[in-house]
Amino acid sequence: MKATLKSLRFRDPKTGDECSIELGFDTLSILDDTIEFEIRGWYYHRRENFRTEESFTVLYNANDNCIYIKRFGEKDVAKINLEDRPYRNEQNTLPNDFENLEGPQAFDAVCKLMDDSSELERIIKGIPAVDPIFGCIIKSGISTTVGQIVKCSKTVAKDSKLRQKIRDILRCLGVNKLSMLAQFTMRAIRCMLMAGWDIF
Repeated sequence: MKATLKSLRFRDPKTGDECSIELGFDTLSILDDTIEFEIRGWYYHRRENFRTEESFTVLYNANDNCIYIKRFGEKDVAKINLEDRPYRNEQNTLPNDFENLEGPQAFDAVCKLMDDSSELERIIKGIPAVDPIFGCIIKSGISTTVGQIVKCSKTVAKDSKLRQKIRDILRCLGVNKLSMLAQFTMRAIRCMLMAGWDIF
């Protein structure tokens, strides 16, 4: 069951094209010892009268302590292994100003944590025949959710048991929910405003 956390819609005043981005959370994912976010977007091209939809999931699996990013209907396209990286040392693996980065820059910072980000980047660049801003808002959703899970994983004790690990990360996500949604909103809005689109 997906719960919508935030939904934004935009319109290009020059062409009438419309674009939407939605951030959701799978409330049942915790039963499988996972935490799953969904980033869903659609773009309506008025002149050609076609609509493109894209959906990505960002899933944290407590069993192997990894984050998986997947395009709807496809296999995992990117992975971050939290066991392999020094998340708990003083040198933060994400930039100190991560919260203030634009969507594409935050996405690039997150990609540096991945085992291999080339497939994910290729997919986003290859979204068919739409304005690049659509990719920009998709990147905003992915970077925001991955970044928050990475930060919350640093609060979990190394020897925590499976269910405790999930509870600790969920608690952290709950505490930081408003901040995370604000980051997501501002990144998406900046993508659209730079292109001259209106929010509605």
